[in-house]
Amino acid sequence: MKKYIVLGIIFFLTGCVPKTQMMINASGTMMKCYSYDAGSLGIPMAFEIQNDCTESSRKAGYLELERAGVVGLTFNQDDPPTVIKVENNSPAQKEGIVPGDKVIAVNGQSVKKVIEVKALLFGPIGTQVEILTVREGIEKAYTLILTSYVDIYGTPKKQ
Repeated sequence: MKKYIVLGIIFFLTGCVPKTQMMINASGTMMKCYSYDAGSLGIPMAFEIQNDCTESSRKAGYLELERAGVVGLTFNQDDPPTVIKVENNSPAQKEGIVPGDKVIAVNGQSVKKVIEVKALLFGPIGTQVEILTVREGIEKAYTLILTSYVDIYGTPKKQ
């Protein structure tokens, strides 16, 4: 019996917890906040380290992957940025945006560079965005709701 009590105490003091949070920014760069620790004192420390990493990443423009919203568009580097791919079942596809459309404004802000477009089309799931495009010389406005990155692109493979 003492043997089991000792084993229980050892497990309690040395049990381990890994915690990983995948983060993504507007340009699609992903990073992991990862912490790992053990024991009754180490486990709370691991969670505190994890929370610090996640909060710092948010301040740098990252979102938790499961909170990140997208419209499902890929652009070239033209001025203005031109759509080269529209993901299946994405908000962009459902609203009728097609490859070749040129994005000239997002949320009323004129854009000339892909980095500007990506920054304005990234945010929490459920955010509404307004996109103004030009197709064959005709301007057209679209209203899209950012949807889950994972729903559009899938879960990233483990590295």
